Amino acid sequence: MVPALEVRHNIPPSLRLPVKALEGPAVFPLVYLLNGQVVRAAPGGYAPLRSEGDEIPDVFDITDRLFSAYHHIYLVDVNGKEGGDPQLDYLQEISRGQDIWVEAAPTNADQVIDIVVAGASRVVVATKDLADLRTEIRRALALTEEIALEVALNGDRVESRDPRYDRVTAQDFIGEVASWGLDTFILTSAATGWETVASLAQSVQVYVKNLRPEEMESLRASGAAGAIMEVSLE
Repeated sequence: MVPALEVRHNIPPSLRLPVKALEGPAVFPLVYLLNGQVVRAAPGGYAPLRSEGDEIPDVFDITDRLFSAYHHIYLVDVNGKEGGDPQLDYLQEISRGQDIWVEAAPTNADQVIDIVVAGASRVVVATKDLADLRTEIRRALALTEEIALEVALNGDRVESRDPRYDRVTAQDFIGEVASWGLDTFILTSAATGWETVASLAQSVQVYVKNLRPEEMESLRASGAAGAIMEVSLE
């Protein structure tokens, strides 16, 4: 079920990064889309962005601004991720040939292809969403190479809905998946040690999600390909 869009007043402040490209590894601005509006994740729900005049800004104005500054964005489709109903019409309009990675929690290869056809330059699949990870990733790779795998970790162990891979070491797991032809992986900053990132980055493209600004130097030193992080959208 898609969460209701509620105004929350006790929202942690956004990261005040300038809306411009940063030097070093690629930075993907993290954008949440719910019911056609750009929102912020907040405790207990989502909060709409509001301008100084208390107006809700246009989604296309925001994404065009980010594309201009960063040349790519990472879009979390909340309707798809939490309700199983991705906003494909909005994705078509937002993408328009731009570099957009989309996280919408597809659970099978057919759903991956639907998102690619809608305009995603890369579709994010996740270890926590795929019950038959090997079959669905291989099926999807037979149709498109534009896939990234988000790997949930607890320490150096994978957390997976597929019991065959749950609790496998990150190194062994990513090595096996890479042998299928997938070479782009997303790790979550809060659960990932930089030694693990650096080790994996030697053989595959690694992106770190939810990076904090103070971690940029660690990201550069690790050899990771890039970061996915919140930026100021005001």
